[in-house]
Amino acid sequence: MSSISSVKAYTILDSRGLPTVQCEIVITLGGVQYKGIASVPSGASTGTHEALELRDGEKAFGGKGVSKAVNNVRNVIAPAILNKEFNDAKELDIAILALDPSQNKTELGANAILAVSMAAHRAFASANGVELYQYISDLYFPQNSDKLKSGNFAFPRWMCNVVNGGCHADSGISVQEFMIVPKSDDIEVSAQIAAEVYQALKKILKAKGMVVAVGDEGGFAPKISTSEGVLDAIKEAIVKSGHDGNCDLALDVAASEFYGKAIVETEGMSYESDKYYYQDKVLDAAGMIAEYDNLVSKYGLISIEDGLSEDDLTGWKTLTADLGKKIMLVGDDLFVTNVSRLQDIGIDQGIANSILIKLNQIGSVSETCAAINLAQSNGISTVISHRSGETTDSFIADLALASQSPFIKTGAASRGERLVKINRLIEVKNR
Repeated sequence: MSSISSVKAYTILDSRGLPTVQCEIVITLGGVQYKGIASVPSGASTGTHEALELRDGEKAFGGKGVSKAVNNVRNVIAPAILNKEFNDAKELDIAILALDPSQNKTELGANAILAVSMAAHRAFASANGVELYQYISDLYFPQNSDKLKSGNFAFPRWMCNVVNGGCHADSGISVQEFMIVPKSDDIEVSAQIAAEVYQALKKILKAKGMVVAVGDEGGFAPKISTSEGVLDAIKEAIVKSGHDGNCDLALDVAASEFYGKAIVETEGMSYESDKYYYQDKVLDAAGMIAEYDNLVSKYGLISIEDGLSEDDLTGWKTLTADLGKKIMLVGDDLFVTNVSRLQDIGIDQGIANSILIKLNQIGSVSETCAAINLAQSNGISTVISHRSGETTDSFIADLALASQSPFIKTGAASRGERLVKINRLIEVKNR
């Protein structure tokens, strides 16, 4: 058993210059100390059913400070686990989750709990003398352990953001992310394809007189008014970079952000509650589905994430019936990495066929892995994902390997906090 020797937490800044929590844990095993460090990401387009990201709401950092979360690590979590012995990181997770009995971690904050959980998994992996992905696999995905040990395992396909819209940019584009998905199963080849398409797109946009500043996730944010216009530019970049036939296309629509009910609740503006304010159109669910049918037919999209609002379950059922056998329909705000919502909505009601996995939506590594296992055991594919407010922590790369998830979303082929995840996969491949 390992003893928890030290727990530290403090504020760092994420990729948007906003505060987040970083944690350091030291465990002692056989008289030797092992350290784990982890930092928590933060979302901009957040589902209403996510676990609570605890913010201070005070003057510092415009209300976005995380000193309350940091103090919860120092004053609540640390005293409960210091000098205690645990067999593994999962056992420690159970102990810290018991400290917050609320439904969505409203007492301690998901950011406080997750920082400790991630750091502990790193420390225990080090104490066991194995890579983080191997440790996570042994603990939660034993069905993959032998493959990972032998080196005979798959790398996830990279869903690479090339154009940002929605909440991630001020471009005026309704859709939040336009992604390319290189077809290669070699992560180094995928990285090359993504980088070359990204640079080709930059040249195309500049040649058209557009600003090539980037959004939160590193994708460009051009002033293009329609999804078709953006996809045409991306297709041109794929061809000009020499990768025609080597890339699929995917969207993260984040439709909850332009659904009337959400706009009324968040901005207090007068909109029809059950309508979608998409581009210059006002559509119902059937109208949105018709838009997607057209885009899938015209551009060969392989995946649409959050195509409808998180609470428009009637519309989601129709969307699943219409497109569920043709493409991936990924639930992000719909499922929020929550086993209860996945069971009720995804499995029992047969809505969507894929789930986006975000650690901070649920707030611990063990709960995240439970959601992955539930999805995969029911034929629902998993996409391991970053957040718009990221750090240089590469944890999700190891999580993708451990769970053998077929896809990973990390953002664009630019910005260090995005590429550190892909570079970690490349590092593993070359070991």
